[in-house]
Amino acid sequence: MNPLRGNGSVRDDSSIWLWPKRRTSDGLESMPSVNVRKPSARPTRDPRAPITRILAPIGLIAALALAYWIHDPTATSLDPRLAKAVPASIRADGVLTIGTDPTYEPSQFTDDDGNLAGIDIDLSRAIARKLGLGLRWRQVTYDNLVPAVRAGGLQLAISAIPVTDHHTAQVTMISYLTTGSQWLGRTTERGISPDNACGSAVAVVAATVHTDDLAARSAACLAARRPAITIHRYPTQQEATTAVQTGATQAMVTESHLSAYTARHSHGALRRLGDTYDPVTFGIAVNSGQRAFAETIAQALRALIDDGTYADILDHWAIPSAALKHPTIRP
Repeated sequence: MNPLRGNGSVRDDSSIWLWPKRRTSDGLESMPSVNVRKPSARPTRDPRAPITRILAPIGLIAALALAYWIHDPTATSLDPRLAKAVPASIRADGVLTIGTDPTYEPSQFTDDDGNLAGIDIDLSRAIARKLGLGLRWRQVTYDNLVPAVRAGGLQLAISAIPVTDHHTAQVTMISYLTTGSQWLGRTTERGISPDNACGSAVAVVAATVHTDDLAARSAACLAARRPAITIHRYPTQQEATTAVQTGATQAMVTESHLSAYTARHSHGALRRLGDTYDPVTFGIAVNSGQRAFAETIAQALRALIDDGTYADILDHWAIPSAALKHPTIRP
């Protein structure tokens, strides 16, 4: 069975400047062919002109779009040495085929306009620009990402995939982000915490390490002759978050960077509960037979750290604490 879902593919040519995308009839994303490496193709303005004169005729939405255009967090320069190290077949195609499951905001998700967005999406675009490549996205369910890379259906997968012995036995992984487990609850809930959750209803995304964590905590409650934790398992992070927001559960367990992001955007309705524990690293999955290509991806990531693009992306998503200093390759 082919793990790829062909009807979910989009194309993102990251070698061109960021202009509004438009979706074509074949399901691919297209943009005007204005190359970022041609300075004459970029709109310019007189730096002496007052900013109010520039923005005055523009509506608020257009002004915000212009502000993002002026500072694109994924903007970086081509590295000719790394571009030459890309496998010949990929270099000839000019496009990287990457899989992701866009259901995990802010790592990877689909925005209100139907475009892919998030930390992983921005980081992939920056890596592709560093290598002089475009991007072809395949939307694949999370459980099928690593098998698809292993089978050769994807060149890379990036989707908040933890670097574990289980995964590195199947594919090569390049670390790019560090996080950990953290609880999130409604501000009005008092007394609940990771160490005081017996008898509470807690949301979690199914088939994650957090499910096992909750099961162990619930068993400890029963061993202490206290009520078990009622574990609500959801297929996506959005559904788990909604359960907390609507009061279906009193808390949820997720990654610390997502917990911080969600609390920050909840307008005070949600708060983090307790400290981060059980640190975990996310990695980019590459086929185990492409070790040299994995090293090229890792070098591109190190170059983004050195030139500040990596920090810009994490700052843009308000999670600077998730930064890694030195990406590594496993196994």
